[in-house]
Amino acid sequence: MPPPPRRLPGIALPRRPPAAPPAPRPAPPANPADAAWSALRAHMASMARETKAPHEETAARAPAPLPRPAPGRHPKPALATVVVRSRPGDADGPARVLRDADRVVLQEAAEHWGEVVSGTGGADREAAERAIRAVYRAAGTAEPERVVWYDSPLTAAVAAAVASGTCRPADLAATRLSVKVPGRPGRPVQERLWSGPWQAAKAEASAALGASGWQLAWNEGASRLWEPTRELTERIREAVHAGVGATDPSVRTPTRRVASVPGRWDVADKVRATTYSALGGQFDGAWLAVFDGLRRCFPEFDFPVVAELGEVARHVGWWWPYERIALVSERPIVMHRDDHSRLHHGDGPALTYADGFALHAWRGMPVPADFVGGLGPGGSRLTARAIRSEHNAELRRVMLEIYGYDRYLREVGAQPLDRDETGVLWEIDLDDDEPIVMVEVLNSTPEPDGSVRTYWLRVPPDTETAREGVAWTFGLSPDDYRPLRET
Repeated sequence: MPPPPRRLPGIALPRRPPAAPPAPRPAPPANPADAAWSALRAHMASMARETKAPHEETAARAPAPLPRPAPGRHPKPALATVVVRSRPGDADGPARVLRDADRVVLQEAAEHWGEVVSGTGGADREAAERAIRAVYRAAGTAEPERVVWYDSPLTAAVAAAVASGTCRPADLAATRLSVKVPGRPGRPVQERLWSGPWQAAKAEASAALGASGWQLAWNEGASRLWEPTRELTERIREAVHAGVGATDPSVRTPTRRVASVPGRWDVADKVRATTYSALGGQFDGAWLAVFDGLRRCFPEFDFPVVAELGEVARHVGWWWPYERIALVSERPIVMHRDDHSRLHHGDGPALTYADGFALHAWRGMPVPADFVGGLGPGGSRLTARAIRSEHNAELRRVMLEIYGYDRYLREVGAQPLDRDETGVLWEIDLDDDEPIVMVEVLNSTPEPDGSVRTYWLRVPPDTETAREGVAWTFGLSPDDYRPLRET
């Protein structure tokens, strides 16, 4: 029997909220880039308040994601047309109404920008530089004198930390990285190139669609991409921090591994802070998808600078614009992700850049490089003994998944807790952690080659019988779990 489907929260259209006085405007932060992030986070918070489903708090307060469509399949539009009405008080109603065809277009735009987020390979630098200069012009800013390229976000972030004055050139000695840092970059212009255009585009779309229409457009265009992309960028950000600070077994840097030296972590903290002032490039795909989709639906929308930012995003990773120069990171040359868009690879780095900067991950979690390199017999240096001796409980669970539950149970001579017609109940005792209890079940439908696939279902540690465990995966009690037919 196949594992039960994941239960994901849905999105409910908002009801009219009670009238409330407007919140006081916060004072603008000192860093112009913070203003951009503050505006986007405030928008996310307002979106969360307007939905009926509970939302998990995140750094960006993104709306809850909708169920992700199966790879290669387009989501089907609803059968009924959705007419978005303005809230009471909007006498004339929204100027634009999203219908079924528009929702499909927004979903197609999200799929396109999902491919941009996952894009790999060296940029067409000539086309990218033209697009960057077009962004400056569209924002009413003089073009940069130079565009300086870096092979990874690690070296680009280090250069940006020096260019912004956060670090001194002498601090680079602590990083053991050879990074070129151009002089006299001028003041940062992220606010003019990113924050201002974002606010203007959102205001234009909200005015035309109404509050509910804008929320629906955001849900259709961005929500599927928002959380996976946020997790991906945060993973890269942490890897940059680890790569500068000290040896991390999940991160490979362009320089030879060295022990941590005095001052290196101080520089790493400053470099990490600099990554928040970068424009996302390809990783801005979630919000760019919304405005791209709306332009396809309603060509009369203007959205100044957004189209130019989108053209840059098709070529580059993070980039830092200053008055005289722009610092640009190349995209990765390799990116492996699982069906939930998490960094994941079992035969090498999950993310690799041209200069050697690389990240190892298993289902989104950083893992040491020697955990991977082949998951078959002899393909990994993992052993049952190494798993038992690992002190990090979370890492130990990843080791078990990579090693294989059946292989581990066989090697340690485990005995099942219970066996019945539904499956076999197993328990793995771990030091300083709750036991891992699983039900081993067989798929009732043979594979095309005639083999029968085995599934391992993780169940609560206090489960006592196999039937209780299988029933729990369906949200049922053991007495209620009486399938008439297994498929």
